[in-house]
Amino acid sequence: MSVIASESTCPNGLALDSEGNIFITNIFAGTVARVTTAGKVSVFADGPLLAAKPTAIGFTIGPNDITFDRAGTALYVTNVGQNTVGKIEVRGMGLRVRLRILQSGFPPRMA
Repeated sequence: MSVIASESTCPNGLALDSEGNIFITNIFAGTVARVTTAGKVSVFADGPLLAAKPTAIGFTIGPNDITFDRAGTALYVTNVGQNTVGKIEVRGMGLRVRLRILQSGFPPRMA
């Protein structure tokens, strides 16, 4: 095994795009990092929609799982601290377009 990137706090979920970039959630920092095929690490997404928040059991956590859609044009990110699923729209070269919340309050309330 070899280390391809390291972060100062808890890297968690990861997703791989069609160009070989790796996207990693950081559950405590409230960020999504991008690791290029050359090994360069940068913050791909952050801000209030990804921010870590306290949970009902007292842990302050943020983005957790992450996956691309089939077309590779969106990353879906769960945020445990905010109880949300967010969508980060992306375009070629791994560039971020925008971040928005798709669903909050899981599980969905039944009528």
